[in-house]
Amino acid sequence: AIVAPLEFTTTKDEYIARINPMTHQSVWFSSIDYSEIVYSSSHFCSIQEFLKQPFTLVTGIANSAPFVEYLEKLGAKFKHLSYSDHHHFSEKEIERFGGLGKILTTEKDFVRLQSLANLDDCYYIPIKTKLIDSKDYKSSLEQLLKQKVN
Repeated sequence: AIVAPLEFTTTKDEYIARINPMTHQSVWFSSIDYSEIVYSSSHFCSIQEFLKQPFTLVTGIANSAPFVEYLEKLGAKFKHLSYSDHHHFSEKEIERFGGLGKILTTEKDFVRLQSLANLDDCYYIPIKTKLIDSKDYKSSLEQLLKQKVN
């Protein structure tokens, strides 16, 4: 099976034609679901409560556009500090973050930042992957697992 992110500009049919799956392969499309709760190391609150005040968004991911668009749709007021994927934060950058007030980041970057410094006002929003229009994925997975077990 092929799971494709639904973050592309072509239609599903065009995408399937482009990747040209083999006849035995299924193509399922996925998207990101954001949590309605944001967390810090010692606190949590609703995203609505968190967004009542401006904050700094810190991202070290390959494509932060969906995250930024999600926050903008919610009416968030923020400054975005964007770094490359798997960015190694320097001591100078960490010191700078300490003076920014509230910070929102990805769960991955939160773990990395917290391992380098104790940022009290650093929060993250969990995400989960959601399969879209894939009604047959459960039966397809069960069939695939049965084939692998036997």
